[in-house]
Formats: sequence, C-alpha cells, structure tokens
Amino acid sequence: MAALFFDIDDTLIGGLTGTIPESALEALKKVKEQGHEIFINTGRTICSIPAMIKNLDFDGYLWVRNIFSL
Repeated sequence: MAALFFDIDDTLIGGLTGTIPESALEALKKVKEQGHEIFINTGRTICSIPAMIKNLDFDGYLWVRNIFSL
C-alpha cells in the first residue's frame, strides 16, 4: 500500500476547464481499488476546497499553508 498525495489546482482540477477530467476520476478509483490511500495536499483553506473535491473518496487532507492535517 502507498499513500498518494494530490494537489487541487492544475492537478486534479484543470485550470482551463475548472473540472476534474474523467481520466483523473478513473485513476483515483483504480488506485483506491488497488488498496492505496489517496490524500489532498493543498495550500487552500478547508473552506475553499470545492465540493467536487470534497465529494470524492479521499482518505484525508493536508493543508500545508495552515499546517493542519485531518
């Protein structure tokens, strides 16, 4: 098992589209099925994380700017 960390802006959410590409959603699902844990690692505050990210099955969040983890 591995712990995989993902940023939001221009990583999961495309800067031009403002959406999460289907290929990214499929990849996240696949690594979860393989037993890996997935986390958001961002400089955003908790209240600025988009609902489309919060609705995904992440194992946790790391807010680097605020040095807070959940």
